[in-house]
Amino acid sequence: MAKLTNVFGKDNKEEIKKRDTHPKRITKWIHYSKLKSNPHQYCDATPEEIEALADMIEADGEVLQDLLIRKVDADEYEIIGGHKRREACKFLVERRNRPEFAMLPCIVKDISDVRARFQVYSSNTHHEKTPYEIMHELEEMEYLLTNYPEEFPDLQTGRMVERLAKQMNMKRATVGEYQSIAKNLTDEAMEEFKQGRLDKSAAVTISRMPEDAQREVIEKGLTKDVDIKKFKEENLEPDAVLIRVSYHILDISDYDNANIDRKDLAKYLKENFGQTFYGTVQGQVAIQCNKKHITISGKKVTWERFVQLINKHCPKMTSQEPEPKEGVPEPIPTTERWEQKKESFKEASENTENAAKELERSEEIPAQSEIKSEPSEPTATIIEMPKEPETEKKPVPWQVSRKKYMETLTEKEMAQYLSNNLSGVTLKTPQELEKWLLEKVDGEGQAIAI
Repeated sequence: MAKLTNVFGKDNKEEIKKRDTHPKRITKWIHYSKLKSNPHQYCDATPEEIEALADMIEADGEVLQDLLIRKVDADEYEIIGGHKRREACKFLVERRNRPEFAMLPCIVKDISDVRARFQVYSSNTHHEKTPYEIMHELEEMEYLLTNYPEEFPDLQTGRMVERLAKQMNMKRATVGEYQSIAKNLTDEAMEEFKQGRLDKSAAVTISRMPEDAQREVIEKGLTKDVDIKKFKEENLEPDAVLIRVSYHILDISDYDNANIDRKDLAKYLKENFGQTFYGTVQGQVAIQCNKKHITISGKKVTWERFVQLINKHCPKMTSQEPEPKEGVPEPIPTTERWEQKKESFKEASENTENAAKELERSEEIPAQSEIKSEPSEPTATIIEMPKEPETEKKPVPWQVSRKKYMETLTEKEMAQYLSNNLSGVTLKTPQELEKWLLEKVDGEGQAIAI
């Protein structure tokens, strides 16, 4: 007959062996006076928070969660996690005369300075952190992971933003925003952020501005994200005229003609202008491109923001893409479709020129004697259609420059005016473009003969 110990003994031994592999945690009771704060602790609790925690500990009759500490001297310990619990017990002993709370339950850990510093940040999970504290925490963690990789072998795969996002349970985009704040805010803006006068959204917007503009924002007392974005749009980004002129210089209208929408416009611009570091000066408009930005007359924006401004000031009339139908081939990729479009334009232009030349060679004026009189055809009755009422124009001073006239137009009117009056030849000649902008026009925007 089989013994029960033979049936269950093996599994029991494996369970015991598995439990033995886990580190043993022994609670030690240590007087609060022997526990010193960690120099890297950054979440300072307010007196109100300490008193509220003391009330909870007093009501429970004990500290329910052990403190995490490490030994730093013969009779002295450094706190890793539990600073507020220590302060609450100190409050109960010294302010409320409750000596029974002088001894705190602690778990002593044998870890290095680097690991202890890292765990200070990861142990502050129950504290409601401010955006500044989260930024500080991510910054410190990044420093430790970068400079002491041997201490964190399990956190060495992937990009830094991904590792931090995983450790802090955040989205990668959120980690990236905090990194931008940490690296780019000026001292003045960082102090406003630390004091809570700038929220995270406002801090992200400011961090993407030049330092002198950041200082101007702080001096003006702008703290709301909506106000900061308005300041940025009015002072740091290309205005409507520059955007519309750039639209023509970069021939974006050709892209619009070849594509149903603008969802790939930023990618197209990066590939055709950013990758080649395209630059040009036409009249008073200077354009310089790189892989990330386009700078128009000294005002720099990302390609994505440039497309947003194009959509705002040069809206595309047809924006809806038709639904795919069965049997219809997949659309050609943007770049390939654009190249095909350019080739078709070129071919059509050549065919037109050849046809015109052939017509000139073959066309002869007949002699007067060869012209035969033909009976006149009955004259067709012409029906005049009623004219559409003209839209009321804004009053424009007599004889102003074309540039001043354009400033009086709405966005839609300006787009139509540029389309009707600005030629490709004028755009490609800086002197001609400048002359065209400064030319005197009448109240209808037409050039005045002087």
